[in-house]
Amino acid sequence: MKNKVIFLLLAIITLFACKKEDEDIQSESGVAPIVQFLSPLDDVYLTKGDSLKIIAHASDNDGVISCVAIYSNNQLVFIDSVNPYEHTMFFNQVGTYAIRLKAIDDDNLYSLSDTVNIFVLDLVKPTVSFNYNPHWQIIENDNVEVNISASSPHGDIRKTSLYVDDMLYKIDSTAPFQIIWDSVPAGNHILHATAEDIIGEIGISTNYFITVLPNTIPTVEFIFPNYNYSKFVPGERIRIYITAYDSDGSIKKLEVYANDSLIKTLIEEREFYWEGAVSGEYILTVKAYDDNGGIALSEGVNITVLPGIITDGIISDLEYSENDELVFGLNQTTNKLLLINPQNGTLTKTDLPFSQPISMDYSLDDQKLYIVYKFSGTISVWDSKSQSLSSIDFSGSSDGRVIKIDPQNRRIYVLSNSGLFILNMDTGNVLLSNVSIVGESMALDPDNMLLFTAKEGGSPAKIYKYSVSSDVLTLLQTNNNCGSNPRKISMNPNNDFVVLPCGGGNGGGYTVYAYDTDNLNNVLGEFDIGTYPLYASFTPNGQKMLGTNGDPYDEYLYVMNSYSFIEDDKKYFPNSDNYCRITTNYSGTKIIAFSYDDHYDNEYVIYFFNL
Repeated sequence: MKNKVIFLLLAIITLFACKKEDEDIQSESGVAPIVQFLSPLDDVYLTKGDSLKIIAHASDNDGVISCVAIYSNNQLVFIDSVNPYEHTMFFNQVGTYAIRLKAIDDDNLYSLSDTVNIFVLDLVKPTVSFNYNPHWQIIENDNVEVNISASSPHGDIRKTSLYVDDMLYKIDSTAPFQIIWDSVPAGNHILHATAEDIIGEIGISTNYFITVLPNTIPTVEFIFPNYNYSKFVPGERIRIYITAYDSDGSIKKLEVYANDSLIKTLIEEREFYWEGAVSGEYILTVKAYDDNGGIALSEGVNITVLPGIITDGIISDLEYSENDELVFGLNQTTNKLLLINPQNGTLTKTDLPFSQPISMDYSLDDQKLYIVYKFSGTISVWDSKSQSLSSIDFSGSSDGRVIKIDPQNRRIYVLSNSGLFILNMDTGNVLLSNVSIVGESMALDPDNMLLFTAKEGGSPAKIYKYSVSSDVLTLLQTNNNCGSNPRKISMNPNNDFVVLPCGGGNGGGYTVYAYDTDNLNNVLGEFDIGTYPLYASFTPNGQKMLGTNGDPYDEYLYVMNSYSFIEDDKKYFPNSDNYCRITTNYSGTKIIAFSYDDHYDNEYVIYFFNL
């Protein structure tokens, strides 16, 4: 009882001291105290019936705080003389309350705080709803734009929240309230939203039920509209055309892969040219991405880019050397001697002194290459050992067509537009000149000093056999039953037979006859290299014949056994039906073959095949 009396007396004394301030009694000297809110720091929104704790901080530099008073709308609410200075206020009436603090020190000096406004509102929840299109068709992995409408009688909406299947998905604090529901999963879902207003009241929308349909995977496939084959020329621009369709949306992009390496991404287009593909085997696939995240993979398409070198003109002749890493080529268009390495698929070029090199022959014994030109009476000699060129003149007026070297008898044979020339291989002296001879192609049997010639084109085809012993040209035999439209005559290196590909073949079944060199009327066998035989050559050991034909639907290089006359192999050889030249390296392990499209005058390529 005694304690209660003492507390009551202290309260009366404190109230009396603060009342003096309330009567605006203030000393004329000293430093006024400082007072400020610790809570709340800013204006506050409350609902009718809420309470709020007021906490003040006061200090005096030259004395002590006697009391802190709390005013609401300029009316004294509470006086506190004990630090911490705090009081809980209850707000049972709607309205605005201006709360201010006053501190009084022991010198009766006082100061006022800033004003904090308390807004007391009726207890009304915000309203919130979805703005949606009832005709939405939503597909799995769609991104759905969810627009939320919300309002409150208390003022602004602080934030809205989207819930998917009762799980908070995302919050938006900026009006207009729009939330993107990303990559929606297939199935049935329940959406609802909440809105929180400026006083913290939260409203809840009704549930919205939504069905997300499963995404249908697109379809995609390759189409090669301009090609009959899956093998392509080195450096060829390979046209690739793709069809893609999505039944429940659209195609977003296509990715084209070659052996799992991305080579092209397509957005709008459906075709492109694959350029710069190096030689090799490829499996092409395409991935189609639809607008709902679906991915389809096409079946693989197998293609081959053949090993080879792109050239800048027509190769008129190919010739092997004693070195497996060196094969010679004549570029008739650019007047270059090509030094080709078939092992690594490279070449170097040497300028030739005259235009249109047309034919060449190599002396293995001397390691020298002899070249004649279409419009010159001079022979160029390339020395492989010194890597140098020299020249031999055989005529001042005749042009070269074919040259053959006979190292055994030290002779050079040049078939020209005006006849046959025979030269001494060591001195370059002309031993026989302008001798009349029939034919545009020539083969040589050095063992028996025999020349075989044939006319190219025309009908009927004929083979002429000449003796050149003692440097005298003597016609020994003619075979008139060789078919029509003959090509280049070739001799097996073992000198036992010659072949003359013809447009209709030598036999009734378009085969190529092997004519016995001892007797042209004796046929040793028949090579079947397809319709309209076009070209034939032999490996250095004479064991294989390599042939092509002029059928545009049969662009192959046939590898035939020279003595059983059966096919050993067949290799795809583009444009071989137009124009081709074929040889091998010395060991016969690599085929070097040139062709080009003489219709469009393009695709000049030297190919390499394993044999």
